[in-house]
Amino acid sequence: MKQFPIAHRFARRLAQSGVRGASFYWRLAERVSPITDGPASFDGISMHVDPSEYGTLNMYKGLYERAEVKVLSGILKPGMTAVDVGANAGYYTRIFSKILGPEGRVEAFEPNLVCWPSLADLPANVRLHRVALGDHAATVTLRN
Repeated sequence: MKQFPIAHRFARRLAQSGVRGASFYWRLAERVSPITDGPASFDGISMHVDPSEYGTLNMYKGLYERAEVKVLSGILKPGMTAVDVGANAGYYTRIFSKILGPEGRVEAFEPNLVCWPSLADLPANVRLHRVALGDHAATVTLRN
């Protein structure tokens, strides 16, 4: 698993702290050390990073839904149970897992076959449900 180059660690810390202009620092960091496709580990979270895909790229950079992550980090405590409906690439699932610790549990739901490879290496305290959730039982066709 590749680790953050020092330029990426610096830019990510700025992004996570909410510093204005964090994307400028990321442009500099990427000139020093380009982001490559593949597995990466950051902040104790491991996931696949695709530099051509907006979502995973900004997850890696610490720019993805910063306010939401901050709020949820304040609400969740070790040992709790969290539910991630529409786990997608597993970003929140992995964050929840880290916060909740080995005593906690994450129930993640993701019906999309395209997302399943990204969810293959989830932590031990995560249970993945490959179904969709709704307000009534039904069989539907999922379109990408």
